[in-house]
Amino acid sequence: MYREIVKSEPMKFRKTALFVLFIILLIITFTALCNVIYNVYHFEFINYMVYIVMVYIAWEVFRRRAVEYKYSLIGDDLVFEKMIGEYRTASLNVKLSEMLYLLPSDIKMRQTVKADKVYRFVHVSRKDKIYYAIFDHDGQICKVLFQPDQTMVELLEAQKVH
Repeated sequence: MYREIVKSEPMKFRKTALFVLFIILLIITFTALCNVIYNVYHFEFINYMVYIVMVYIAWEVFRRRAVEYKYSLIGDDLVFEKMIGEYRTASLNVKLSEMLYLLPSDIKMRQTVKADKVYRFVHVSRKDKIYYAIFDHDGQICKVLFQPDQTMVELLEAQKVH
């Protein structure tokens, strides 16, 4: 049994400060735009709509930064879990005997494989070392994007059938 947890990389102070400054400028710009639209068209609910959009954007940023992925290799099973705080969901459970290919993201063959379903267990902030695993799972071709460490890659390559 082997497990690993992939977390987003912490943001550096400069990047965090620029991000917060960008959000503040975005709010000010949208508020000014709403005031212009209100003065011209007398549309009263535009400010509320903009703030709802801003809350949604903040929620998406938080959700993407707070999520962690856990990859577990238990015997012939490869389990992908999505974790947000203490809340965990087993998103995908596949057999290694169903694995057709395990490819690094820089291989061109990954684009030629047409998948019925695509699963992404990767962080946007960590674009390095992304692997594609192609499975024949329940009669469907599934493409799984994940970021295993070198130990997990070696274990997967040693246990895969093809």
